[in-house]
Amino acid sequence: MKESKSIQGLFVLAAGMGLAVVCWLGSAAIPVEADHQAQQRGRVRQRESQTPLSSVAWRYALAVRENNCAEVVRMTLWMNERLDRVRAAHGNSEELEEARKTLCRQITRRAVEGNQLTPEGVEDQYVFAPGVQLELVGTDEGAEGLKRPVAERSWIRVTYPNRRRALRDHEGQPIRSIEVGVNVSQDGYVLKAGFIGNLDVDRDSIQYSWPRPEGE
Repeated sequence: MKESKSIQGLFVLAAGMGLAVVCWLGSAAIPVEADHQAQQRGRVRQRESQTPLSSVAWRYALAVRENNCAEVVRMTLWMNERLDRVRAAHGNSEELEEARKTLCRQITRRAVEGNQLTPEGVEDQYVFAPGVQLELVGTDEGAEGLKRPVAERSWIRVTYPNRRRALRDHEGQPIRSIEVGVNVSQDGYVLKAGFIGNLDVDRDSIQYSWPRPEGE
């Protein structure tokens, strides 16, 4: 009889331990799943809350496209730093004004030989060229190791109106559309990302499919 009670006691103890393990595993799994869902919702909220009117990157792209050099200079970190150095050395002088003009000429210059996406990148004014169609397609956390911490990177799809005015790839082929990322600092400046220009280029996004002319 004592042996039977001992066996029953062992069964009860084992069952209790098993139930405890199941409960512990269940409680541990819930926060992990909840955290994952919260992260997913956070990314969705970030995308949905990002609008052209609130996006620094969007305003920057428009300013480059419209040759608004004053706005481009105001928004770009390295340009502000260059002007600060001139101001520190010469004050609000002719040298400072000349530095502004030099930056403006650089922003608005679109030479034929510069209109090509190389392995090192491309200047922003060739991507955000006059007449291009812009579409904000999403945001992410951005690149690491830049001059300042990135608050977010906005991805913009750029579509060119025709072959003649399109950005060229490394082989000289006209690009129909491309997606580029603009990294923005926590204090609202556009950051320099690539070897050339400020943009991260998603080369896998490049499209070459042009609409056929009417009548074909």
